[in-house]
Amino acid sequence: MIWGGGGTAYNGNHIQKTPALDQMAQEGVQFDRFYAASTVCAPTRASIMTGQNGARLGIWHWGSSHVQDSDILISRTLKEKGYTTGHFGKWHLRLLDEAGTHDFTGGPRTHGQDFSPPWRNGFDICFSTENVTPTWDPMKLPDQGRWGDDKRD
Repeated sequence: MIWGGGGTAYNGNHIQKTPALDQMAQEGVQFDRFYAASTVCAPTRASIMTGQNGARLGIWHWGSSHVQDSDILISRTLKEKGYTTGHFGKWHLRLLDEAGTHDFTGGPRTHGQDFSPPWRNGFDICFSTENVTPTWDPMKLPDQGRWGDDKRD
């Protein structure tokens, strides 16, 4: 799981129980500085998952999210080492729907070819969304309105 600085017990979070991370911190390994690789989501997400800059992967902006099968993702590496992995939230690295009927990004992606959901990328369990979707149905795009519409409250 990836958190901000206050997400672990050793950083003062009294709700989350993180005994393995607490032990690592006590033994001298602490991760307390985090930097985003980009100002937008997909390149940053790709850098977290691969350890590479999004530009190196050809992911320049939110709609160009093409993590390739040949890219080494941290989830696959952890899975190979025997860890149980999970992805919860916005995937946005390739398509979740093989037919492409629920592609909400509008980005340059090819249906079928760019189908590569979390469960094909080393995650044992997931509740993932393509982009901005309600959590009760990750394949349904909510009404987001448009700037200037009279529908806003």
